[in-house]
Amino acid sequence: MAEFAYNDRQYSSTGKSPFFVNLGRHPNVHGEGEKSTERVPEVDEFVQRIREAAREVEKALRKINKVMKRKVGEKRG
Repeated sequence: MAEFAYNDRQYSSTGKSPFFVNLGRHPNVHGEGEKSTERVPEVDEFVQRIREAAREVEKALRKINKVMKRKVGEKRG
């Protein structure tokens, strides 16, 4: 349960939860539902959302990295 709570929490550095970053959606806590073997046309959209989320997270992490480097430099300087 602790790991689930950790992965479902939105982080200030990225603005997203690890679940959302990895899956492009928040987990279904009420069960999986039916599995389908049919091709799903929304897969391309899903992949785009995942890629966009990854780009946003990378951008946020670069930004926070610059901020942290500046703060460390101010403390040392």
